[in-house]
Amino acid sequence: MVKLRVILSAACVMLASSLLSTLWGFDIRRAKTEAEIGLDTAGAQAVQLHFRAELTNNSFPDLARQRVVVGWQNAGGIDPQPFRVLIPAGCFVPNAGFHVEDFRGCGVQMMFGRTVVNITEFEARFVVRTDGNARFALEATFGAVSGIDPTPFLGPLGGSATQIVIGSESSAVPPSRAETVSGIDPQPF
Repeated sequence: MVKLRVILSAACVMLASSLLSTLWGFDIRRAKTEAEIGLDTAGAQAVQLHFRAELTNNSFPDLARQRVVVGWQNAGGIDPQPFRVLIPAGCFVPNAGFHVEDFRGCGVQMMFGRTVVNITEFEARFVVRTDGNARFALEATFGAVSGIDPTPFLGPLGGSATQIVIGSESSAVPPSRAETVSGIDPQPF
């Protein structure tokens, strides 16, 4: 009889721990991506990325121990994703929420397909609000490798579904609209 109680207790503890480990999954309530071609600090053409998302949940994990991946994927799915940002575990440090302190030292990568792009500026911030939801913001300036024109990067960033992966949990949101603004006269298509 005592042995049976111990087994049941162990099973309940295992079940509770497995439920708790998946309870922190999240949804993307809103996301906005803006990308434009500008100049980097050296005066070369570069893409300037501004991304913001609002995530819903009532408890988030310790972000300092989680790997975070943000990806933009065309409808229908392409493998690998056309554009993604990889922020390894340990990059986010606590500071009025969490932020990435040293993107080069911790190994942040931005990839277009399988090509790693050259990041010149990077900042990411993750703030959990009092209601349990979170605000995630990412700002980056990057150029193509080997002097390739950065214009093709804008396509996957504009109007693509956005996916955020935090540790083993993920959520995606389709684009609600895409807006293109050009500083030069557009070419007819």
